[in-house]
Amino acid sequence: MILPQHKRKRVELDDQEKKQVVRFMITAHKTRQAVKLRMYHEYEDAYVIGVVERIDSLTARFRVDGEWFYMEDITALGWDD
Repeated sequence: MILPQHKRKRVELDDQEKKQVVRFMITAHKTRQAVKLRMYHEYEDAYVIGVVERIDSLTARFRVDGEWFYMEDITALGWDD
C-alpha cells in the first residue's frame, strides 16, 4: 500500500529575513566559502551544497554548480563544514 505524501506549505519570509538571506548570499559569494542551504520542496527535504558562483539581483537567483535557484526558496542558511 502506498501512502499519499503530504504537500508542505511554503513559508513566506518577512522583510528582515529576506535581507538576512541576501546578506548571507553576498558574503558567501564574496568569500567563496561553501554553503549548505535547505530549500523549499513540496514533498521532501532538499539541500543545495556548494560555492555560490553567481548572484542575479534582478531575478533574485543564485547559481551553485552551474544550476540556478531562487533565493525565495531558501528556508535555512548555513556554511558547509
